[in-house]
Amino acid sequence: AVTDEDVAKVQEEARALVRAQALARSRTLSLSARSVSDLFRVNRVEGLAIGTGLTRRLGSGFSVTGRARYGIDDREFKGLSEIGFRRASGAGASVSGYRDYRDASDEMETSLVKNSIAAQEFGSDYTDPFGVRGFSLQAQTGVISGWNLIVRGVVERTAALSVHAKPASGRYEPTIPAWDLRERVIGAVAERPTWLAPGGIEAQLRAQVDAIGFRAADSADYRNMLRLSARANFERPFGTARLVAHSVIAAAFGDDSIPVQHRVFLGGPTTGPGYEFHQFVGRSGASQRVELRFPAPFPSFKLGRYGRTPASMTLAPFLSTVWINNRSSLRGVSFFPPVPVGSSGPPPVFYPSLPSGWFPSVGLGGLVLFDVLRFDVARGLRDGRWTFSVDAGREFWGIL
Repeated sequence: AVTDEDVAKVQEEARALVRAQALARSRTLSLSARSVSDLFRVNRVEGLAIGTGLTRRLGSGFSVTGRARYGIDDREFKGLSEIGFRRASGAGASVSGYRDYRDASDEMETSLVKNSIAAQEFGSDYTDPFGVRGFSLQAQTGVISGWNLIVRGVVERTAALSVHAKPASGRYEPTIPAWDLRERVIGAVAERPTWLAPGGIEAQLRAQVDAIGFRAADSADYRNMLRLSARANFERPFGTARLVAHSVIAAAFGDDSIPVQHRVFLGGPTTGPGYEFHQFVGRSGASQRVELRFPAPFPSFKLGRYGRTPASMTLAPFLSTVWINNRSSLRGVSFFPPVPVGSSGPPPVFYPSLPSGWFPSVGLGGLVLFDVLRFDVARGLRDGRWTFSVDAGREFWGIL
């Protein structure tokens, strides 16, 4: 984490110089993959999906990117084509066309590599995908007073997906009943990388706002809604211990007909340990997790010529709570909007409105092997259960 403003300025200047040299190169071709899971992944819709991507740098900051992925079980190609421009400061713009599957989650519950293994072997897929295809125009600023700002305009179509794959054991849950819609979106994202806040707190923030106009395929009338979401991470060292807090909040504002894919989805190892995956679905919700990490004795063993593992591990007892407004479980429930969008279609089917409120839990985490591997056990205190999870440390999810 960056804990000195002068060091942060030097680092940003160094990044700008490196970007300037990289962007000045012309006619270079390189692989384009955001993570390991862009190459291989498993989920209940695609089964095993294999993909890759290429980026062609044209010089003067311009580039062309293409990515493609094919699902073995759904027998569908997904992909993206993008033309972009990037300055050494980090500012730039891009225009893209895409067809893909998007996760309705407000926060990833597991790393995608762990999710692929669990989905393949045990039928445990902790994603809720729905189909999207469309065009996007995006512009971003460089770092301004420590913040990055992204503005985008999107025209796309969304649709529900079906389960096509079969796991080695167990069975998959059904996909969410996403609405088939035409959408126009204007959105903005503000990000603040890790910085030293007052009180010695290392903070990281991300906030997003989307103004969405949507209509059914057989209707010409658009309805409007606003969706807000934010994520924050706060850490404060206390000697060899560290207090870590992770917050997620999201809300959808509109009439009674909020599309399923734009509702708030919470519950699972990250946002609701001790509860089922996406057990909480509503118009607004929040998740708060606070844990204290401190070293504890642990057996050390050899890693061959690379030495030995540390003779300690990191223990992380934690408290977590979920707040949800209009909690409803979608698992196994097929329904249409309470007020149908469009002029035709089947009559609405109402699903039960379950209690809203707070759902706390307690748990204990353990990080081993240089904090690369994490074990968690948790218990939901309100209609919850015991849960156990194993995953890579969250710091590694971006490359997995």
